Amino acid sequence: MITVMLVSMAAEVRILKYDTDSEKEACRLLVDDWKAGKVKWEFEDTNHAFDREWLERYGDDPMSESYTPNMRMA
Repeated sequence: MITVMLVSMAAEVRILKYDTDSEKEACRLLVDDWKAGKVKWEFEDTNHAFDREWLERYGDDPMSESYTPNMRMA
C-alpha cells in the first residue's frame, strides 16, 4: 500500500491510498485519477507538466526523466 499526500496552497491535505508497493504504479494510478477528474492540480492550465499534451506523452511513464513531481491539489 502506498499513501500519497497532496497539499494545496491553502495547506489543505488530501490523502490517497493505492493498493500497490510500486512507486511507479502509484504514480500511474495518480495520473489515472487526474485523467478521471478526481484530482485537480493547481496551475494545471499554466504548467506544461500538467497539460493534456504532457499527459499523453508521459502519462504511461510518469517516472520518465521529464517528469515534474510538483504534486499539489487544488
